[in-house]
Amino acid sequence: MKKYLLLYIFALLAADLSAQCERRWSTELSRQGDTEIFSISPAGDGYQIFGTFTDSIALDSVVFVSNGGRDVFLAVADSSGKLQRTVCFGGGGDEIPAMVMASDSTLTIGGLITCRDGKQTGSMFVRTYDNELKEKLDIDIPYIGKVKLDIVNITSDAILIGGSLKGTVKSGSLCINSEDTEHAFVIRCSSDGKHIDSWCSAGTGRHRLHSIDVDGERIALLLSAADGTFVTDMLSVTSLERGVLMLSLDGDLSPQWVSSARCSGYVESSKMFHTSSGTLASMNFSGELKTADSTFLSTGSLSSLILCYGNDGSVLWANKLDGGYCRIIDMACSDSLSVCTGYFLDVLTMNGDTICRSSARQAFLLCFDKNGRLIWSTSVDSNGSSIGRSVLVDGDEVVLCSSSRKTSPRNSDGITSLSDIITGNNISKFRLKADDNHLEDESSDDVEYWLDDALESMKNDDEGFMSISTFPNPTSYKVYWCTDGIRVSTLEIYDVKGLLVSRRNLGGQTAGEVDMSQLTSGAYVFMFISKNETHTLEIIKN
Repeated sequence: MKKYLLLYIFALLAADLSAQCERRWSTELSRQGDTEIFSISPAGDGYQIFGTFTDSIALDSVVFVSNGGRDVFLAVADSSGKLQRTVCFGGGGDEIPAMVMASDSTLTIGGLITCRDGKQTGSMFVRTYDNELKEKLDIDIPYIGKVKLDIVNITSDAILIGGSLKGTVKSGSLCINSEDTEHAFVIRCSSDGKHIDSWCSAGTGRHRLHSIDVDGERIALLLSAADGTFVTDMLSVTSLERGVLMLSLDGDLSPQWVSSARCSGYVESSKMFHTSSGTLASMNFSGELKTADSTFLSTGSLSSLILCYGNDGSVLWANKLDGGYCRIIDMACSDSLSVCTGYFLDVLTMNGDTICRSSARQAFLLCFDKNGRLIWSTSVDSNGSSIGRSVLVDGDEVVLCSSSRKTSPRNSDGITSLSDIITGNNISKFRLKADDNHLEDESSDDVEYWLDDALESMKNDDEGFMSISTFPNPTSYKVYWCTDGIRVSTLEIYDVKGLLVSRRNLGGQTAGEVDMSQLTSGAYVFMFISKNETHTLEIIKN
């Protein structure tokens, strides 16, 4: 059955908080198969639309057919919404984009190409396009083992590619090897794609790179670490069971300082940026989180923390977001302010002060000045639940991309009809008043698509609407898990033969831990069961 994605853009009409929104244009993307829009970003007087598809997709009058697996599409629309240029790329495997970055003259996409035959081989790709969507650069770096490409950062004279690997990356003079455990890496290429140098972490622990930012000759890295030591040149962090690391490199990729935040429970890195006042890093955690100078306690099932580091690695200021459940997903900065978005459940507080409340999972947007003081905040109402996905600062405007969902309960047979599920991607624009930095206006763009097929069963739905993070995986002792706010009633653990190993009544938890020390080594399936949905994950016990 043919499906459609409808893209709407609205304009601001007035300069007060009660302003109404006017729909400026809408366009339709027809599709066969699965299509997902990853980002919509400004491009000159129009917009760039970036996503993936299977089977086929019709962009304006042009129909693109997948080469097999999942392919990538790019489209440029003018200010009236008419698609001007489109391009697609892909091979026989799955193209899995990790990031997209747009500048005035260049669009950059980075990701992985994975084999569909089960082999642990593939390649990292970076492609850049001009405003006419003509390809400027194509970097392809093969790997063996497991690789996660997280970051691509482009400066005036270099391209930084970062991620984590357990295996080998080798191309020309480039060779990075980490066979025993997962380590973080950075590859620097020249503007024409030639390899210059690289950096890779070492030690007994597992390290994953989450963010890179460049400020002149300074390169800042945000990593998560677990299960051992972190070593890089003359700097090291010992006995780190779980935590977050901030690492500063100079122009030669030589480490300058490292700062750690140790956690007693679950922790995940979020985003990191250079600003005029320091380097901002955000993370989400449960339990107790310790820096060199401070200790932070999560009062809900998940809390968020924003830290501002000085040039020597010391913490200049900190803001803790808390309540029933809170997760930061994205941040953006300008010279004078920083913003963050994500979602919360029940209540959202900052440093103990209540900001807003909601009975459903709700997207939030917070704006801070350069000293960390809250300028304004807002939550994004929706008919159901909402999540803040990405945010950018454009002059005196803040643009938020969020998604919303409303799901009907299952019937007595445990079946949910997808015709009862409404999912939308929304773009909201906020403008700051010049006099007091107050929120002036808002508009909402709705990208809605309706799924009208019936789902026979959701018992083993790996692509359900519940999202669960686990860490570490593989593990030799405990595994920590955290949902996106969905309350889990039951956890069932199965071995590779499908035999039930354990069943636990969780009573509506949104985060927790599982002790696997008594289980034999191998693969296990964790089935998380909530009121309306089920989600399965594979966990490896070493």
